[in-house]
Amino acid sequence: MENETIRKVAYTLEDRLKIKSMIDQGCSMEAIAVKLGRTAYAIGGEIRRRGGKKDRYDPYLVFDDRKARVPYTLQDRKLLEECLSKKMTRASISKLLNRSIGSINHEIKKNGGIDSYIADQAHDNFIQYHHTPVRKKILQRIENIEFQLEIITSTLQEILNGKNN
Repeated sequence: MENETIRKVAYTLEDRLKIKSMIDQGCSMEAIAVKLGRTAYAIGGEIRRRGGKKDRYDPYLVFDDRKARVPYTLQDRKLLEECLSKKMTRASISKLLNRSIGSINHEIKKNGGIDSYIADQAHDNFIQYHHTPVRKKILQRIENIEFQLEIITSTLQEILNGKNN
């Protein structure tokens, strides 16, 4: 094993079906790992990602990457609130919402925490912060520039009046 490069290789459907059949036959993680040329740790990770436990392993479970960087909808937030009230784990919530655990943690933390998360309030905060109309932002910038121009103009007039006296 000297100077071997470790690289992550995605599991093909064929690999996942082999894992499922070996689980059904009662094989250990080590035996599955040897058969597929992986480590037992990697096989354990694959099983956790697609079911959590050996008996719930689903080789057809596909992760939807389209949710990456997509804001939470009000329905997502209501479901999150309901899951938190039922004391579900963050891992199970992340699978249900098809989001990473880190994303779930961030959403909960920035909107009051586990015990005080309110979906409607969280969504209102999101709308208020992220959906300020572009026109309003432009008008605020124009007002700011006009204010700065007034200050510059008055300063220049004071300087010119001081030179004239």
